[in-house]
Formats: sequence, C-alpha cells, structure tokens
Amino acid sequence: MPAARLYGTTSQTSRGPRHAVVLRISDDGKRLRRALYSLNLRCGGDTLAVAEFPDENLSIGADGKVSDVQHRSEKVDRRTRLRTTERFNATIGAAGATGRFSVTARIIDIPSGRTVGRCRSDTVKFTAGYWTPVSASSSPAPDPAGPPQRLY
Repeated sequence: MPAARLYGTTSQTSRGPRHAVVLRISDDGKRLRRALYSLNLRCGGDTLAVAEFPDENLSIGADGKVSDVQHRSEKVDRRTRLRTTERFNATIGAAGATGRFSVTARIIDIPSGRTVGRCRSDTVKFTAGYWTPVSASSSPAPDPAGPPQRLY
C-alpha cells in the first residue's frame, strides 16, 4: 500500500452532518503517519464536540490493522488535573478503512485526589475511502489568478 490519504465520516453527529475522520499513510505504506477525527464527549449533562489525534507514525500490520491506546495526564490549573484514555483501532485495505475509537476523561481535584467529573465518548465507528486527485487531462484550465492557497 503506497502513500495515501483517506477521508471519511464517523457514526456521530453534532446537530448536522456526521463528524469527519482523516487518515494519512506513509510513503512506504507501512505506517499511519497521522489520524485526525472529531467526536462528541458527554460530560455530565453537557455534550462537547472535540478533535483528537492519536499518536503519529503507528505501525500498520501485514493484515492492515493498526491500534493505539494513550493515557495522558495534564495539569489544567493548580487545583485540577485531567486524565484521559484514548483508544483507536483501524483496518486499512484496498477498499479503504474501517475502525473505532473512544475517549474517556476524569477531572481530578489535585488537593483531595478525588474525581470531580467524568467525560466519555462511547465507542465511535468510522469508515474512510481513498482520496484520488483529478488527473491533469481531465482538469479544467488553470485559473489566471494562480493556484488556490492550502488551508492545512
């Protein structure tokens, strides 16, 4: 599998279209260079839409499978710490990719060590397909104003 970008959607929405997922495969096709997805986190009675990034350069197995589990601990302020666990797995093949991810978080009061809040996404499924650039022979004449600017 050579370098590729896959774009798709998840099983979650935020009052509109499904959330996006993007996978970027390395030049040699052996690593997931980057993954980006958005999801809803339920925190008490609130729902937050957030973006997540699993570790970069994850190995893709001979069977097309890739997985990652991350545990993070981040001090938010002098009284609050956020501990998150993120799980990501995908199967990448000739037809595209399918997978799942989830995020859980605990909000901890540092002085007491007590958990004062929890957030979770449930398990979110996704599918993604390969992006194929338009060939030069089928593309329209170039814009005299120049090429469009990349936004990423």
